[in-house]
Amino acid sequence: MFLTLPKEPSLRFELAREFAERFHCSPKGYPTINAKVIKQYSKDIGLSLPLAVCEWYFLVGQIGDVWTGQDHLQLPDASEFPVEILIPFWQDENKIQKIISGASIDSTFVPLMTENQGCFFMGYKVDDSGKPDPPVYCYTHELLYQLSETVSEFALQMLIIEAIYSAKYSWGDCGVSFDGRVINMIKEEFCLSAISNSRLWSFPIQFWVSDDVVWQINCDYSGEATSLGFVASTQKVFEQTIEQLRALGVKGIQL
Repeated sequence: MFLTLPKEPSLRFELAREFAERFHCSPKGYPTINAKVIKQYSKDIGLSLPLAVCEWYFLVGQIGDVWTGQDHLQLPDASEFPVEILIPFWQDENKIQKIISGASIDSTFVPLMTENQGCFFMGYKVDDSGKPDPPVYCYTHELLYQLSETVSEFALQMLIIEAIYSAKYSWGDCGVSFDGRVINMIKEEFCLSAISNSRLWSFPIQFWVSDDVVWQINCDYSGEATSLGFVASTQKVFEQTIEQLRALGVKGIQL
């Protein structure tokens, strides 16, 4: 799974559906989200929504809870998010335009997801709303950087990240110690995903995959692994993977 990444957003969202059906038990959606609600949301914020955003919202109506295990998905209902639909990009007291990572932040921002403690927002720029599948940025008070080249790829990145927190057969390291043997095992037995590395919390994240297990490896700026987690398709695969970690010296695993 995720060894190749189709160019078309619609096919990427089909991959998201396949992942949800394989790694989540009976994913639930938001049945009130339909074409009428999405159209009204577009009217409320005064923008034509990018095609990929519309396709994502249609899928959210069917399996949306797979994106809400840890962070908060921005649902297309302005009544639930009346003030912060458009968030002014940060400027200093003198209103001097800041340029960070080559991107102007003298603009406005449409959030797609919010970090669980509200520390940062993830979304696209208003100036990019005319693109069918625009880039996604992370925005904090003092920093703007690109997370993904497209909305559709960002949706897949967050699908995996959220699964580490919410899928039935998932585990995150929660501060346990591990050494290079674990990383070597992952790189020998799994394939690097075609989904590009995310930079959530500004640190690189890698995804290593097979048909039944997907790993998330968080790295520091030097590329060294600092934490990891995985999601498995069945209880048997989950238990086998946990035992494999223990055999490689990982202690303090809490389930």
